[in-house]
Amino acid sequence: MNRIKEIIKEKGYEEVRPNEEILTKLGIKINTWTKWVEKRQDPSLTQLPVIADFLQVSVGELIQEPNPVKS
Repeated sequence: MNRIKEIIKEKGYEEVRPNEEILTKLGIKINTWTKWVEKRQDPSLTQLPVIADFLQVSVGELIQEPNPVKS
């Protein structure tokens, strides 16, 4: 469901680790963030706006797969 890892790569980052303020807003620990990035677990719908803001994307971009380019 989430595209956290893809968005991090699209932005040209090796890795993005949230600071304590973001973790507190999300109510999670860093290991949960890692599970989200690795798609072993998905964030809740209420957490998506905080993640989107942190990654500077829309919630839609965070959860929708991009349309494939047709040739």
